Amino acid sequence: MTGSKPHDKTQPGATVRQRAESMVRASPADVTAMTAEEIQRLVYELQVHQVELELQNEQLREAQFELSASRDRLADMYDLAPVGYLTLDAAGKVVEANLAAASMLGVDRESLLRARFSDFVTPTSQDAAYLYWQRVFSTADKQLTEVELQSHGGKTMTVRLESISFKDQPGGPSRCRVALVDTTDLMLLRESLVAANENLEERVDTQVQEIRLLANALANLSEGVLITSDHLGWSHSRIIFANQAMREFVAIDNGEIDDRTVQSLLGGLIDTALLDHITEQVAANGSFEGELQYTAADGQQGTIEMSVSPLRDARGEGTHFVMVQRNVTERKRYELSLRDRQERLQAIHDAVMDAIVTIDQNGIVKDCNAAVEQVFGYAPAEILGRNVNMLMSEPHRKEHNGYLHRYLETGEPHIIGTSRELRALHRNGLTFPVTISVSQVDHLGLYTGVIHDTSQVNKLQREVLLAAGEVQWRIGQALHDGPQQTLAGLSLLARGLALDLGRLGSPHAEQAAVLSERLKQANRTIRALAKGLVPVRIGSSGLVMALESLARQISQEYDLECDFQCPDGRIAIEDDYTVDQLYHIAQEAALNAARHASADRISICLDREGRTLSLKVVDNGSGIRQARSERPGLGLHIMPYRAATIGAGLSISDAAGGGTVVECTLVYYGQSNDGQGDADRRETAPGGASGGDGSAG
Repeated sequence: MTGSKPHDKTQPGATVRQRAESMVRASPADVTAMTAEEIQRLVYELQVHQVELELQNEQLREAQFELSASRDRLADMYDLAPVGYLTLDAAGKVVEANLAAASMLGVDRESLLRARFSDFVTPTSQDAAYLYWQRVFSTADKQLTEVELQSHGGKTMTVRLESISFKDQPGGPSRCRVALVDTTDLMLLRESLVAANENLEERVDTQVQEIRLLANALANLSEGVLITSDHLGWSHSRIIFANQAMREFVAIDNGEIDDRTVQSLLGGLIDTALLDHITEQVAANGSFEGELQYTAADGQQGTIEMSVSPLRDARGEGTHFVMVQRNVTERKRYELSLRDRQERLQAIHDAVMDAIVTIDQNGIVKDCNAAVEQVFGYAPAEILGRNVNMLMSEPHRKEHNGYLHRYLETGEPHIIGTSRELRALHRNGLTFPVTISVSQVDHLGLYTGVIHDTSQVNKLQREVLLAAGEVQWRIGQALHDGPQQTLAGLSLLARGLALDLGRLGSPHAEQAAVLSERLKQANRTIRALAKGLVPVRIGSSGLVMALESLARQISQEYDLECDFQCPDGRIAIEDDYTVDQLYHIAQEAALNAARHASADRISICLDREGRTLSLKVVDNGSGIRQARSERPGLGLHIMPYRAATIGAGLSISDAAGGGTVVECTLVYYGQSNDGQGDADRRETAPGGASGGDGSAG
């Protein structure tokens, strides 16, 4: 195309519009005047240019996409950076901020924008911050400082500021970019390091003192200590340290020990073959512990405990050997003596006829002797590890654990250090009387009871009472058949003589009448004595009537008030012996009150609650303490024996309002199967003097 001028593709400032207009101006004004060839060239040129524009447009879209992605990445990095970033204007207002900065200052990002940075600076850092911003905006170099900031929530932190100023365009306003790094933890660490450094010398001095103290303690230990090198095996290693106890053991001064071997030092005390054996043990097992015999310089034999072990460095390699020895000769002698003593005590323990049982604080049997089998019918192995209440009768069988717990809580003993009479339970199910003494082993929390079977003693007491009763009956019968009859006859003769002398007018008639009255009184006395010695046979169902008769008799003979009470009038006891002993206990208690306590009121009560019978005699006399302070009567001694022979408990105490209370209680089971009487199957009721409470405490 003539006159046409290609557009300049190299003009960087020309736009597509300008280039197109330039091409139009370069073309002939009248297209119709163009030749066909020129028109074709013009069309071709326009087509090429169109394609070129389309390609450039595609490149621009790709560049725009890449720039957008890069901008998004930079925005994410900016917002998610762990360091706070701000952009401030020259007035100190926040223009831009990332999320870390907003979080650090305790506000959301929208509220942070256009806020004054100085609003977050603490009063103590305001002046330093002002001078810092002056430096930042006066130079293009990066400036550093540390200030205290306070977040919107009130949290105070130390922050390092790294700032640099810039301008968006030449001649534009100044701004600065600020990086905020929270150095609070770093400051705390720095302060800790400073404090640690300040105390380091003091700690070093303290550790040096501790090392010196340990060295002094090691040097003065009662055990011998020997430290050697780690060469050629233990017995041939060189000695580098020996404390005072070791030097005294080998009887060698310190200067003579240095640089010697273990074998040369100890060879005179311990057999060298044994030292070689220890060396082999250390080499094979890493250490040695055992007891050795030695011979001192004076020829005395002894025993030592020895341990040999290596010292290792940080890499685990051996550097030295340490030997520690303790002279246990005296301890061995004491152990031998103690073992001999224990064997003697064990021989006594096994040979004694009484059962010896040791329990813990829970009532579990920990030890017992062979006599347990003879007394209770159980082999020792059968009760070890079981509760001791298996040997007790009711009610103590159920309540024994409560007794133990009460003692542990209150510390008040009830049976420890005393002796009590109880009813024990044999393996065959029958109960029998025992006397138990309990002692406590304080430091072990154990209790040891010595249990003596009193069945034979009670049987003997019963026979004695029966024999005494038989003798008493014979004496009473003899008084009744002999002196009482004679006195009755003499009284009648004297009365007849007095009447005859009166009719004759004899002056001796009055004396005869006095003689007759005195003989009559003597006869009544002998009759009462005989009646007391020969009581009416009561029988199994006559106890109530006998006690009623006893109350009437005492009321009449001693001119006092004596009553009998029996709320349950149907009480019947099958065993005649038990009935007799209960009657005698009531009789002796009432007679003691009438004769010795100056009582004017006596009450006898027989009651029953379930299987428990209770016989109680209460008076208003001088009391049991007064009676015991004087010469006690025979009845006070006999009543406990009578109660024991029937398996009953007896208590004698002062009444609350004055006087004495005698109470006999027993659990009654009826006639026994063996025909020996009910007493062989009774258990002591709670609260009786001979029964006690059965507690281990």
